[in-house]
Amino acid sequence: MKRLFSCLLLANALISLFSGDCAAETVQLGSYPAPVMEMKEQVMDWLKGEGFRVSRETFEQGTVVLEAARARKRMRIGIEPRSPLASSLFLDGMAGQGSDRAVAARLKEYLEAGAAASGARAGTVTPPLPGGVESREGAVFCLRASVSGSPMGFSGFAVDRRGYLVSTAHDLNGVHWVVVGSGTGNEARGEVVWRDVRRDLSLIKVGRTLHSIVSIGEGRSSPRVGERIFLLSCPAGSRGATAAGLIGDPPAMVNGQPLWQVEMPVSPGDSGSPVFDAEGRLVGMVKGRYRGTLRRGFLIPLDTIRDFLGKGGL
Repeated sequence: MKRLFSCLLLANALISLFSGDCAAETVQLGSYPAPVMEMKEQVMDWLKGEGFRVSRETFEQGTVVLEAARARKRMRIGIEPRSPLASSLFLDGMAGQGSDRAVAARLKEYLEAGAAASGARAGTVTPPLPGGVESREGAVFCLRASVSGSPMGFSGFAVDRRGYLVSTAHDLNGVHWVVVGSGTGNEARGEVVWRDVRRDLSLIKVGRTLHSIVSIGEGRSSPRVGERIFLLSCPAGSRGATAAGLIGDPPAMVNGQPLWQVEMPVSPGDSGSPVFDAEGRLVGMVKGRYRGTLRRGFLIPLDTIRDFLGKGGL
């Protein structure tokens, strides 16, 4: 498999033919709990911090290959899907001075630090998850879709017992169907019935009754800056992943839309997750994290979700 990967890289850059690419060392960097496109962003951030410039990016059969250069050093990094929510990485040295293994060690240390920060929040939070929040876990679902041939994973939550869920829209361009999984392991086919790209919200319909839902009407549209909040993410096993944080700053306008700024671990798969106050009242939905950080994110406010659902007839 390593030899096949190296030869695939060679075919993508004929200029490296005379550098003995198939004889170059390929270093396996391991597997990490993030979809391919999320891992690509992390690798791009690391390359930028190391002074590398990405000169070429290719995508074939779900695998992303980044070619990067810094001074006389050139290398390729491959990111391939291991599962819908995990990726494997390889580094292939091309030419120039410096040890491939030294570069690989720095990249691996960076990726492992990010994975550790993500994994540290799985299970219960400290202090214990408030009862009002814990009771909402059954309304949170894991969503999977194939986007341009690449598997993507994110979260969503039920808002209507007739089978309606709400999630983000930014990973669903051109997607009409998703797989909706619950914490009990049951899966169903979900139809993307409406996307609002401007608000970054989507409405998804499954063909069954949903017994546990998140009440939009009982939510809070104006949490206080500094108030403690709780995230429920894509379920794993019988419990969802959880995180605690704080409302960091008042809403900021981003591309014409208000977004709450929060101090909270935000990890791959969290987009579309509901966020609650200590009483279990919805205050917003995770849009994503601030690029380059692990503990600062953005929430779509409750009022934006209400307006979206109102226009969708719910």
